[in-house]
Amino acid sequence: MTQPRRELIRPEITPYYHVVSRCVRRQFLCGNDPLTGKDFSYRREWIQNRLHQLAGIFAINICAYAVMSNHFHGVLQIDQSRAQEWPPEEVARRWVELFPGPDWLVSAAKRTYWTSEERAALALRVTKYRQRLSSLSWFMRCLNEQIARRANKEDDVTGHFWQGRFKSQALLDSAALLSAMAYVELNPVRAGLVDCPEECQYSSARLRAESACCSTPYELRAQRKQSLVPFIGECSPEFEPSSVIPAELNEYLSFLDWSGRLVKTQGTSRIPGSLPAILDRLGLSEAGYASYIREGGRPFYVLGHPSRLFELAARFNKKRLNGKKFCATLYRINPTDDGPLSPLNS
Repeated sequence: MTQPRRELIRPEITPYYHVVSRCVRRQFLCGNDPLTGKDFSYRREWIQNRLHQLAGIFAINICAYAVMSNHFHGVLQIDQSRAQEWPPEEVARRWVELFPGPDWLVSAAKRTYWTSEERAALALRVTKYRQRLSSLSWFMRCLNEQIARRANKEDDVTGHFWQGRFKSQALLDSAALLSAMAYVELNPVRAGLVDCPEECQYSSARLRAESACCSTPYELRAQRKQSLVPFIGECSPEFEPSSVIPAELNEYLSFLDWSGRLVKTQGTSRIPGSLPAILDRLGLSEAGYASYIREGGRPFYVLGHPSRLFELAARFNKKRLNGKKFCATLYRINPTDDGPLSPLNS
């Protein structure tokens, strides 16, 4: 049974989500379309630019992304605490960047001085706007609608561009987050578009690699107006980021490189040597992780340690959640039978 959207996205449970949007009928509307013979690859840059633009407006941070020829993946973080810190005037300024109205609000947002009448009117709206600016659904709506309208206008057509609403998967812990990031950034390699993840122009892996080669990576990223969540120790203390990826950048890039060899290795029994230390630290099974990276795209609503799945199921008054056996394999736990979820040691 399909889970309601309000249950799938619960920031109080986890702020991290893996999201996917596919073009209608999986046509290559952002690549070389075999049906029309046209090359729409430049639209991948549309999606990439819009993604970063919205991250600068919403309280939504980007952990990883990859824009493909007929779909895109993102690993996003909902930063509700940052949204709560915005004063009402800042909420208004950000909102009018998205929607041109009402006129009085657009005018007031451009000024530093607000009349008492304007402040009273804003007070009636600011709670709603603040909530929407930290909503993953509104973020994806503003992303997908703008791309669809732009592409339809260019093609002089009407109708759907995306195949329904976006899909989301909750990432319950650090291991799930880093695994999903690696899976997303390896999509271009898995599709045969590039040999290495950092070679893809339309993915976060390229920006990560550039940061690793720069003596001041955070400043470089700021100059380019990118919105990637930094890794531990990657940024200067004065920037005080609201969150960081729970790993060092070079450690993650080594992890990503090792994972990329899994994708290229034929046969599920072969695993490259020199296991990265991060795999042990995260408590991930070599075979389970290899299966996830190679196959991926599993239709589970959540990814995380089975003990977290138990907590989540109890919150939803359910006996089990889909994906329990796979998560047990991924986290070096022997899969149990199909009985109810039970607590497991972290």
